[in-house]
Amino acid sequence: MSNPLLKIEIRPRLHLTLISMHENFMRRNGGVGFSTKGPPATLIIERAEEFCFRDERKVPFSNYEVEQLSSILSSVQKDRNLPSAISVTATGNLGTHVGLGSGTSIRLACLEGLFILNSTHAKREELVRHSRRGGTSGIGINAYFDGGLIFDLGVRNESNVFLPSSAANSDNIPSTLPPLHMPDWHLGICIPRTVSYKSQDDEISFFRRTAPINSQGSFEAAYYALFGVYAAVLESDYERFCRAISAIQNVTWKRLERSEYGNELRRIESDIGRFNVDCIGMSSLGPALFFFGSKSSLENISESELSKQHDVFVTGVNNAGRLIREVGHA
Repeated sequence: MSNPLLKIEIRPRLHLTLISMHENFMRRNGGVGFSTKGPPATLIIERAEEFCFRDERKVPFSNYEVEQLSSILSSVQKDRNLPSAISVTATGNLGTHVGLGSGTSIRLACLEGLFILNSTHAKREELVRHSRRGGTSGIGINAYFDGGLIFDLGVRNESNVFLPSSAANSDNIPSTLPPLHMPDWHLGICIPRTVSYKSQDDEISFFRRTAPINSQGSFEAAYYALFGVYAAVLESDYERFCRAISAIQNVTWKRLERSEYGNELRRIESDIGRFNVDCIGMSSLGPALFFFGSKSSLENISESELSKQHDVFVTGVNNAGRLIREVGHA
């Protein structure tokens, strides 16, 4: 019997900021972000007797993260009585722990592949629940399926406990405003090579050290996220979009995230700014930086000395979710 090969292409997501990170009786977390065309990753998935994950990306999962993924997939296979496990090979420049959401996307892609290759349908909500992601942010789980701009309204706050998605309870999936189609603005991404990436333990430690913040910081983040980013995308207002991106870098939560990297991140940001880009931001807990500007400005960056020192990608916004197709048989 032939063994079909499934190809799933996943795209990065940029997470601009979390919003409601103060003690309150309304909602916790929330945020805004959008999907980009690159740098992508590709997963080739086939049926197997036992789970295998070969990570050939430049910045791969740790052994512990591979074990976590295998445990999730094995549990789903057992609970749903699926006959086959899967073997997965991951390639591409979408690395782990750089702030681009690869962990969430890879979990969802592996789960989709597991169900598809076992000729079993799984609803979107079921895939998200099995992934154990989305407890802190709804940006990654929605960008994976839909692309575009996502405004996450967070979850009802019943505990005032703040944790990253890798450690948060994912039983309650965040609500979102209607997703928006991103205008075709020119975008670049820089992944610094001269700063250390954050592990899952580092992320958990940061949240425990930092949250909750003062209420004013959350209110300011909400203003720039909704009246700035979301409204500007809705109206295709590039100037105000860029002004909102710049303002978000100085709201309390984002400022604390950025401070984790000290002067080195500011130096790289300053080097990017010399090319007359229109705005620069850091995605999630970093260290990936993104920037918008003219096509010529981005091309100049990609051809500069900066691109020899760091990983620089000239890309664009993405208004579609992952791409799934069968590519042959093993």
